[in-house]
Amino acid sequence: MVLGIDADGDMRPDREGDTVTVAGRATAARGRLTVPMTNLIVLQDRTAGIHALLPDGPTLQRGDSVRVRGVIDQAYGLTQLQGLDYRVVDGPSQVPTPVPLTVTAAAAERYEGQLVRVRARLVTKGSNEGGDYVYLVDRESETSARLVAFVANRHLGRFQLDRFEEGDEVEVTGVLGQHDFDAPYTSYYQIEPRTQDDLALSGGMSPVVRMALYVLAGGGLIALVAVFMLRTAVRRRTQELAESRARFQRLAEVTTEGIALHEADGEIIDVNAALADMVGMGREDLIGRNVARVLPDKGAVGTQDTDSDADGATEAELVHENGQTTLVEIEDRTATAEGEVVHVCAVRDITKRKEWETEILRAKKEAEQMSKLKSNLLSNMSHEFRTPISGCRRPCSWSSTCRRSRRARSA
Repeated sequence: MVLGIDADGDMRPDREGDTVTVAGRATAARGRLTVPMTNLIVLQDRTAGIHALLPDGPTLQRGDSVRVRGVIDQAYGLTQLQGLDYRVVDGPSQVPTPVPLTVTAAAAERYEGQLVRVRARLVTKGSNEGGDYVYLVDRESETSARLVAFVANRHLGRFQLDRFEEGDEVEVTGVLGQHDFDAPYTSYYQIEPRTQDDLALSGGMSPVVRMALYVLAGGGLIALVAVFMLRTAVRRRTQELAESRARFQRLAEVTTEGIALHEADGEIIDVNAALADMVGMGREDLIGRNVARVLPDKGAVGTQDTDSDADGATEAELVHENGQTTLVEIEDRTATAEGEVVHVCAVRDITKRKEWETEILRAKKEAEQMSKLKSNLLSNMSHEFRTPISGCRRPCSWSSTCRRSRRARSA
């Protein structure tokens, strides 16, 4: 199968246009090459190899023995056989052993159509409308020779090249071909991997292992992202709680009422400055104590929900550390804040209010006394006026009677 010989040096096969019959082993089955033609295969014997475009016919697998009759042709610098008919020869399947080559040796006409294996360094990777590609150079050579490993989008065993990075040393197994657009067709030699197993790191790590490492790395990255998001959420929630607590502290500090937060068992969690001043103790001394030991008659304080309208307040005398007493009103309420039960005890100094109430009661009593005096005065004045008037009415009545008697006698 020496069909691509170019004795005249015009970079075209000397037997171009001849109808020939060739036999060999299929090193790549239909649709398993980078050239976007699903009916393209590659045949190879002990001397050479050739790409063949097959007509419809029997199923063909890699390693099958095949006889093809067709016309020798060339496209984009690639010598190929336009198959007219073919048949699969019965026998055991056997794939030829790849020929080990350097990039410099592979980038030439001599091994076109043969199954080869190249160890090289990856220098560039990219993609176009046809598929993905990487550029390979010899690992230690300073030559400018480059070889392209290309995977077409129409490849039936489509696989990705993005698992490799620039600078990786790789081992590529595949069929040598060419896809040069311009004569004299001396460039753009390419190696055509058939499956993902044809690409591996030259250090011995298989693509499967490399992919597993990528998956594990991706899983680790996902875990790191999840941890970061969780920590961010916790930090944000902690900040929100701190801001909420700060707002409560500011509100509690500016109010004149004493406020104590305590657990259900009465242990004080926090107090404001107003309550600390009322009892004459520091905030640190109050935190941790039982509220019943700090506030008088705490057991009598009603505990109620904030939705209740019932009055849960009680009055008592609060004793300062210096012995001074203050009349206070104590009210204990239970509220729910963000799913947590909070017990709030409010202590109000009602000394002024009691003074006002006493003053109001005194004024009311005085008003009632004045009203009673007024009623007595009016009653006495009415009696004194009625007595002389009654004395005047009798003479007037007698005088009127006498005048009527005189008029009667005159008549």
